Amino acid sequence: MSKVALAHSLSDWHNLIETGGAIAEYIPEMPEMLAKLAEVLQRTRDLETRRLHLEAERQVITRQIRESKGAGKDLATRIRFSLKAVYGFDNPRLVGYGIKPRPLGRGRAPRKPALPLPPEVE
Repeated sequence: MSKVALAHSLSDWHNLIETGGAIAEYIPEMPEMLAKLAEVLQRTRDLETRRLHLEAERQVITRQIRESKGAGKDLATRIRFSLKAVYGFDNPRLVGYGIKPRPLGRGRAPRKPALPLPPEVE
């Protein structure tokens, strides 16, 4: 199937409807076919309008998702830094929050938390 621009097809159909009326009386099926083509033309125009509207809405929603994702990423980073401030950067309890603790040096134990620890969630 050849790839023809929608605008070209719509223009072609409109032209057929306009010019086809002149010979409709000589071809018995012509008025019915022209009427059906006019319906298809209108339906296609309506669908194209709807498609363009949905495309614009998709772009707006995509932008909103991008903004929301950025805000979530910023908050998640702030929360991780707060957890590291409470537990320390090398505390193994960070793993429970999905944070990889900094590796300890040989023979070193994790530091005591600077702030009182919250009760453990199980």
